[in-house]
Amino acid sequence: MTDARKPETPEPPTLPGVTAEGMRTLAELVNQQDETRRREWREAKRTQRRLAREARERVADAPPPSGFRMPPAPTDLRGVKRWIKAAHDAFTRRELTAAELNEVRRTAASMFEGSKAQADVRRSIAALEAAQAQTRMAEVLAAVEHGGTALLMLSRLQEGLTDGGRRRPLPGAARVLSAEAGSS
Repeated sequence: MTDARKPETPEPPTLPGVTAEGMRTLAELVNQQDETRRREWREAKRTQRRLAREARERVADAPPPSGFRMPPAPTDLRGVKRWIKAAHDAFTRRELTAAELNEVRRTAASMFEGSKAQADVRRSIAALEAAQAQTRMAEVLAAVEHGGTALLMLSRLQEGLTDGGRRRPLPGAARVLSAEAGSS
């Protein structure tokens, strides 16, 4: 009769004519062989991966079979456009691989992104300078005590901004001129 609370431990496997000590020795040998096989398999995989990596590196570093060499990347945007066109032409002549063409495209894209960022900075600086000029103009106009003087200064500033445009007389100046002309 077995106790329901105690699980039965399975009997270790046995072979006819082999003692328990012999079975333990056999199990140890099998475990050692398994560990040796695993270690050899891991080492073979490491070697296989290393050889594959070295082969990929050799292919990447080797010059193309056609002998075509990509010129160095230019520094200006017009040169980048010519550089991309030269790369694409070489690709269509099968002198450049698709991977090399994609590398040219990625390089050009990063150069164009840098150019866009520089243009944004220049636009921001120009907007800041315009805002500062408007602030100075408002400060000067606010400092003037009389409205007529402020109007005269504003008209002169506006005339100075237009290049050679026709100048119009001040609104009060026409009455003064007509009064002088009528008295003579």
